[in-house]
Amino acid sequence: MWHVYQRDDEAMNQKIIFEIKRKSAHMLLTAYPFIFIYFSFSYVGAVLFSFAYISLMLISEYLRINFSMKTPTYYLIKYFSRSIQRKGIKSEWKRYRIPYWIIGSTIALLVFNYSGWLFATVLLSIGDPISGISKAVLGVRRSIFATSIGFAACTIILFIISNNIFLSILPSFFGMLADWFSYKFNDNLTIPIFAAIGSFIARML
Repeated sequence: MWHVYQRDDEAMNQKIIFEIKRKSAHMLLTAYPFIFIYFSFSYVGAVLFSFAYISLMLISEYLRINFSMKTPTYYLIKYFSRSIQRKGIKSEWKRYRIPYWIIGSTIALLVFNYSGWLFATVLLSIGDPISGISKAVLGVRRSIFATSIGFAACTIILFIISNNIFLSILPSFFGMLADWFSYKFNDNLTIPIFAAIGSFIARML
């Protein structure tokens, strides 16, 4: 019986470590807007970079699937795809991955400019990973507690940035609301858009 519990603990620890690695990669891939905003790079440059980023990922997937090339997405899927944990990476290897995180972030940029982009990035690059790692620790795919941790962390960060309670709470609430419904929609797409909408409503108030 002790060996059974030991194996279960080892499996859980492996899942947690894997999720930390996966979410660390997620943060690196999604945090680029911070650079543009911090250094006040041109808005046009940010838009062009975002579209170039989307194009790079789409081309990478095309070359990976059709020509079996070891492109950037090849390594992302090989080492960070959840299908590794489910032992289904072979069956899912030819599935085309859409870079929803860049698309959602770019929509936030185009519709809500740099101000909305900042809030979108905090929720996507920080709130989503915190929630995801919390879920892994709890051993569940969906948890109001884990989502609340992401909400609390983002609210604190945004308050430090904005010094405004509305601009802290509303983007965090809307962004993590999208995280809560990630079982229905791709949260990489919806989190940044919802967070930007939350920041827009907060500014109206």
